Amino acid sequence: MVLNRVSDFFTKSSSYRNQVARLASGNVIAAVIPFLLQPVIARLYNATDFSVLGWFISFISILSVFTTGKYELAIILPESHKEAKNIAFLSLMLSVVFSLVFIILSVLFHDFITRYLNTKEEIWIFLIGPGVFFYSSYQVFFYLANRYSLYNSMSISKINQNAGTIVFQLFFGILGIGGLGLGLILGRIFGYFISAIILGLFVIKFSPFNKTDINKDTIYYLSRKYSNFPKHLILSNLVASIYTQLPFIYIAKQYNSEVAGQFSFAMQMIAVPGILISNAIGDVFRQKAAELYKNVGRFDNLLINTLKKCFLFSIIPFSILIVFSVPIFKTFFGENWTLAGKFASILSIMTFIGFFITPIDKAAIVVNKTNFEFWYQVSRFLANISIIIIAILLSLTVFTYLYLLIIVTTVHYLIDLIFSYKFSLSSTINE
Repeated sequence: MVLNRVSDFFTKSSSYRNQVARLASGNVIAAVIPFLLQPVIARLYNATDFSVLGWFISFISILSVFTTGKYELAIILPESHKEAKNIAFLSLMLSVVFSLVFIILSVLFHDFITRYLNTKEEIWIFLIGPGVFFYSSYQVFFYLANRYSLYNSMSISKINQNAGTIVFQLFFGILGIGGLGLGLILGRIFGYFISAIILGLFVIKFSPFNKTDINKDTIYYLSRKYSNFPKHLILSNLVASIYTQLPFIYIAKQYNSEVAGQFSFAMQMIAVPGILISNAIGDVFRQKAAELYKNVGRFDNLLINTLKKCFLFSIIPFSILIVFSVPIFKTFFGENWTLAGKFASILSIMTFIGFFITPIDKAAIVVNKTNFEFWYQVSRFLANISIIIIAILLSLTVFTYLYLLIIVTTVHYLIDLIFSYKFSLSSTINE
């Protein structure tokens, strides 16, 4: 039923809507699979386990910014597929180097990290490097698939990632070897691994990598041609990743692992599926916007159409979540997750707004205005830091902090919307 709604909503006449429906439908399945099995996961693991998973996800999110130099975002830009392959190869080689560095650092500093995080289990720290590598490799193949318009393959990879994650998390939990978050983390790594391998095979089958395609001189030339990506986007994406993880980090350090785990669980149930689906729409938008910008110099109609469709599609489900998250969580996941339900209700407000803004927020990347992306992320980061300082000084409750976060996030989403529309207009860009 959900897939039919997605398909009916987006597939009327245009190939763009058809591609959105294919990719978004796959992401709906990817989001539904964990939700259906999460009641079992919620009874195999406790809030402390999800707190450790939250720390692992924070490390992966932040460290993965460095691994590819953000060159993978440039894969959709060259006119020739050969150049795109060289950018992909460069990104993969960088991910190998940085992942090895992270493994070495995790060995050298695991005692310090364990003391800082105040966790009793330190084995998972050694898994950060492999996790970053598999996640980054998947991102490289994902952008190649995006360039080739392999939306079915992209959808299948998302399904495989979430299905693989949840199956292995269940497996380790049932065997009783998933204590202190280790089972949740191992499941996440296997999910990254499976999806990277499968999507890589799809991409290579569609457009094989030949020895003649990869050339060190070409790689060097492209690394300089798109040098603004690492120069501007590494720092801006680092700030964005820290911004995204700051709520969990603040809650984990300010309160305790129980509260942090409840928040992490709510994020997995509400924010992650919403982001998953909106990013799927954004992946198609970015590829089509890049084509329009190359051919006609503007993509404002595409932006407005995407914005309206996402808003109308999301308003009903998120309204239900905002009002009924607490009873839903108590019914499906158990009384132990009531606090997570309260967090989910608040997070649903922020996720709803992000659902129809996120798909179009890469307009700056399409028109190569990476400096805007940097300052936008810096502004969001500083605003979040400010409300954390206020929350600490005034001893605000975790709920008050989250409501302040919603206000700050909404203001920045509106700024992003205004500038994204401005970037979509040819008269603004080409002058």
